[in-house]
Amino acid sequence: MRSQILTASQLASYFDFALLSPNCRQEEFDRFLEGCVRYHVYSAAINGAWVPYAAERLRGTGVKVGATAGFPFGQMSAAAKREEARIALSQGADEIDYVLNIGRLLDHDYRYIAEEMREMTDLCHSRGAAAKVILENCYLGAEEIRGACQVAVEQGIDFVKTSTGFGPGGAEADDVRLMKQVVGDRVGIKAAGAMRTLDKTLQMIELGANRIGSGFVPEIMEAFSARFGG
Repeated sequence: MRSQILTASQLASYFDFALLSPNCRQEEFDRFLEGCVRYHVYSAAINGAWVPYAAERLRGTGVKVGATAGFPFGQMSAAAKREEARIALSQGADEIDYVLNIGRLLDHDYRYIAEEMREMTDLCHSRGAAAKVILENCYLGAEEIRGACQVAVEQGIDFVKTSTGFGPGGAEADDVRLMKQVVGDRVGIKAAGAMRTLDKTLQMIELGANRIGSGFVPEIMEAFSARFGG
């Protein structure tokens, strides 16, 4: 089991440390960036307005910059999401987490979902960036989760992600199991939303999550040190 042999640095490398609140102020954001560097997480997951500042502050630290697009509802046009992503990439983002059109997915309009995903994936890959699609599983049934994950495999996106953290539910074990069954090792899985504890983080890693989105990295890392040392 993967989590039983993790070191503290290996656990930290799973995290997209997130600060996505609409009322974030400069002092809070600076503390957040300090935490990203202190724990040496994989990336800082932020809203687009902060990308130029974060890219400058994190340069040379090894911490990547991840930006959102179409966040948190996914209900703008595909063209608007692409433009938001393009701007973030041009300003220093290394990864894009975009929210698919949830209503279209619930209508089983897989052609629309695939076209939007292909365009976002092509854009990110053309800039050497990773693309992640947020499904927002709390609104979906097993059929829709399975269908969206199959599209993700076909379109070659880098990650399927469970949640924004702004919906009525977050990452759930059954959903991650289902996502893993569909994508296997062909697409990464990011568990996000309600990722507040060490136990849940380790559970998601055991189930196959390759990345963890959380705003509670300091608390989780401190719990890891208290339990396992290091």
